[in-house]
Amino acid sequence: MAKTVKTPAIVSSSSAGKHRYAGLRRKARSGEARLAKREHALTAQIEAGLFHKALKTCRQILRIQPDSIDHQRVQGQILLALEDYTAALALLEHVPACQLEIAYCCYKLGQVSRTADLLQHGEDSLDEGKARGLRLLEAQVRYKQGDYREALKLYEDLLESSDPASPEHEDIQNNLQACQSRLAFASSLPDHIANMSTPVEMLEATPIQSLIAQHPRYRPTQAPASIISLNAETNSQSSKLSKQPAVVKTPKLPAHIAALPPAERPAPDPERWLPKRERSTWQDNRAKREKERGKIKKKTASQAGLTQGSSASAPAAKPVNSANAKKKGSKGKRK
Repeated sequence: MAKTVKTPAIVSSSSAGKHRYAGLRRKARSGEARLAKREHALTAQIEAGLFHKALKTCRQILRIQPDSIDHQRVQGQILLALEDYTAALALLEHVPACQLEIAYCCYKLGQVSRTADLLQHGEDSLDEGKARGLRLLEAQVRYKQGDYREALKLYEDLLESSDPASPEHEDIQNNLQACQSRLAFASSLPDHIANMSTPVEMLEATPIQSLIAQHPRYRPTQAPASIISLNAETNSQSSKLSKQPAVVKTPKLPAHIAALPPAERPAPDPERWLPKRERSTWQDNRAKREKERGKIKKKTASQAGLTQGSSASAPAAKPVNSANAKKKGSKGKRK
């Protein structure tokens, strides 16, 4: 009798792995590891120009470290790159050592006077890059306020210390030429007109009529009498036209009814608002038309019967044999 041998059960590698790591769990990352990973991602996103993703990553870092001043400053700079100056200003006002960023936000939001007040503070506590940025911003504010000479001096100093190969050098040259053209235009004007110049900020915020009225040499002029009388006439004519009653249009009548006097005109049809197929007159006319159609059909049927009878009584034509006709025609040609 043959012995039965039990074969061992085949265990797959996947199931073996499951049994091997069944009691183990994934270790939770510590706060430092998560922070290091997000900081690495933040640096890569800023270098790649992905500012929206960088802003999201920076907010995640601030959830882990809410008191990190460096990351708050970075978040403000990302908002500046995204041109969200209102949010950047609200954030950077509570962050120390952000004088340049706050002044730039105020300048971009049109708060030129506040920007000038911020720029009056000393630059001793700032590094060279931020101090240069403040001088450049001050030159732009001076130009905005109409102080072209001070703006020209600042741009000349910045141009001397700038790198000719950098794009900043070309921008400073353009601003310098703008200041020179402004000063040349002001020097070509008479003194009493040149002194009338007002800052650009004031011109943008105030209507021109009030600025003209504030000038000491302004004299209100009255319009000529002819123009005043013409305006009065036009106003009177317009008032007369407005007082005239509106013309009520009468409905247009047919010619044979309009020729009659009003007393002899027939009353309008009460069914004139109904569709034609629903009017009683149309129903009567329809019955008449059907009767006429029946008479016409009977007449045409009788005429058709008469024509058929006449054609039946007529004698039938004899058939012509084509062979005989050919023989008769060819007899005279034989010799």
